Formats: sequence, structure tokens, C-alpha cells
Amino acid sequence: MRERERERERERETCTTIYPPLPLKSKYEYEYLAFSKGRENDISFRTFRARAAQHKTKRNKMGCGQSKNHPEFTPGKGDGKVDYRAKKAALARSHKHDGPSGRLPASIDEQNKKKQPRVLGIIPARYGSTRFPGKPLADIAGKPMIWHTYTNACKSRVLDLCIVATDDARIKKVVESFGGICVLTNPECVNGTERCLEVYQKCIQKGEEYDVIVNIQGDEPFIEPEHIDLVAQIVCEAEEDDVCMGTLCRPAIDRKDVEGVNNVKVVVDRNMNALYFSRAIIPHNKSGTYDPDTKYLRKLGIYSYRADFLPEYVRMPESMLQISEDLEQNKVIEAGYKIKLGWVEDAVHGVDTVGQLEALNLAIERGELMHRGKRIKKGGKSFKGQF
Repeated sequence: MRERERERERERETCTTIYPPLPLKSKYEYEYLAFSKGRENDISFRTFRARAAQHKTKRNKMGCGQSKNHPEFTPGKGDGKVDYRAKKAALARSHKHDGPSGRLPASIDEQNKKKQPRVLGIIPARYGSTRFPGKPLADIAGKPMIWHTYTNACKSRVLDLCIVATDDARIKKVVESFGGICVLTNPECVNGTERCLEVYQKCIQKGEEYDVIVNIQGDEPFIEPEHIDLVAQIVCEAEEDDVCMGTLCRPAIDRKDVEGVNNVKVVVDRNMNALYFSRAIIPHNKSGTYDPDTKYLRKLGIYSYRADFLPEYVRMPESMLQISEDLEQNKVIEAGYKIKLGWVEDAVHGVDTVGQLEALNLAIERGELMHRGKRIKKGGKSFKGQF
């Protein structure tokens, strides 16, 4: 019995001499040292040795170096101070994608290809209209028309930015008073498209680049945000390279809707590409009269352009079909480009005359006008007292 105790005492002294007390890495190393002398063939020793090796491998993967006090410590090979953030970043750079494909992370070029197109919404608002001067500031339910148009346009999910383009400081003051963004454009701009181009070019000068430009009519106070989303997606998702513009159409309601010269009609092909725009009744039958069995399509006043096409569109000379119909979009078709249309079932059209504005306000007072499932009511704070 005493001999066995003496043997254990000599074993402890040997272990202490060879391996002095150190801040060991794990309990497995201590057990390894305790069983190391003369027990190489012992089952327990082999188990502890395997477990200690596994633990050492795990610590090496984690980046843990040896202790400075360890007899096997080598300077420069782990001094106990580990920059875990740097190791994690290096691991992320070298590690393959965890997905089923096992591909490396996408390169910058691949990421740019997958990024969503940037869309700029522009609302041309001219004060000096021939038929209706000051139309953007006309009162609708106690607020100016441009407020309604801008507020509904900003509800779009695809627009990255919405800007009002005007030629008058009064409109700019009103827009900025309710928190909108407005840019003064050249009064010599012939139409809203030229104003859109001027605003887009100013955005480029600021370092802001966009892929699609949406031209939103300022005299459409109750435009649907979903319509803006749709007309932008037409150009964003177009598979044909020659589709450079987009617009919307809806089924004509009645005979008056078709015969009105201010109501633009359109005919399309099977792929919803525009064949022709006209103020006349199209399709046109032999009798030259309205046919209730014919499906007439009425064009809405919203457009989307590829950003690289907009300057070319403005530079295009006037064409015969454009002058004949007094419709600017016909020159695009005549030049060989495509205008793709999106289909909507219903839409509230713009205000062109003082009479239409009075009829609109009358419908609001009677509670007959619905927008986005809600009845439009006149009330609340009026903008008239602010200007």
C-alpha cells in the first residue's frame, strides 16, 4: 500500500517538474499530462489524448494562439492577442457561398446587373395654359390641384424621387410650402417632355443617375399610384430592345368617351405595342360612326421613357402624323420605335377646362367622387389662406 502511494508521489513530482503549473487551455490537457507517464497503451490515456487533440484543432480554427508561459510557445506564432474581427472578415472573403450551388459571392458586375432600376418621376406644371391659366393652383376640395397630384404620385412604390417641373415661381412656392420638391425650368420649353429632359439633365449634373423617367401630368389630381408603378415597369421589364416608351390605356366607357376630340384613342397589336394614336374614332368602320360592339381603347396621359432615349425623343423632328393629329407620341412610331401599353380597367382623367373643374368640385360636394376606395370630402385646412 505504501509502495503504491510512493509511486503516485514520484509520478506527481515528475509531472510537476516536466510540466510546471500553467494556465492550461483545457481540462483535457491536464488529464493528458496526468496520464502521460507510462500509460501510452492505457485505454483511458488514449481517449484523453484524442479528446485533447480534437480540442487543440478546434482552438486553432478559432485562431487561439499558445500561451506565452507554455514551454512550447514560439514567438510570432500567436501571442494570445487575437483580432477576431480581422479573422472573421478574412474568413468571409475566402469562404464560399453556403447555398446549394457552392458558388463564390457575386462580383460587383453581377451585383450591378441585378440591382433595381432607378426611377425618376417628374410632374410638369405650367402656369400659363391657354385654355386654363393657373391650372396647377386651381382649388380642389380646399387644396391646390398640384398638391393632389404630387401627394398621390409620392405614394408610388417604384419612384425613387418625385419632382415638380414648373416655369413659374408661384407654383414653386406652393409646392415647397407643403414639403414638395420643385425645379424651375426654362419658360421657353415647348411642352412637358422638354421640361422633363431639363430636370433630368440637372439631376445628372448633381451626380444623380436614373434608368427610367416617368412623365406625370400635373392636371391629373387623382392619379393612381399603381398606374405609375405599372407604366414604369413597362419600360423596366421590356424584353424588346426597341421598346423605349410606355403608357397606359383603358376601355372606353360610352359613345361620348369615344367621339370626343380631346380624348385620345389608340389601337394596339397582340403584344400591346401601339400601332397608332388618334383623336378620331379608331378603329374606324365603313359607316364612320360609333359602333357599340367595337372595343375602343382610350389612352391615359402618363408616359415612361428609357433615360437614354429621352434626349433623342426631344431632338426628333416633328413628323407628318404628329402634326396631323397634334399628338407628339406619333413621331416615335413613325421613327420605327415601339411604345408599349399597359392595361387598366378604370382611371380618373385630368382637368382640361374650367368647366371640368367646376363639375369635379360639384361631384366632391355631393359626395359622388371616390378615390382609392374612399369618398373625397371637402374640408380640413384650406391652402387658400397660405398664399
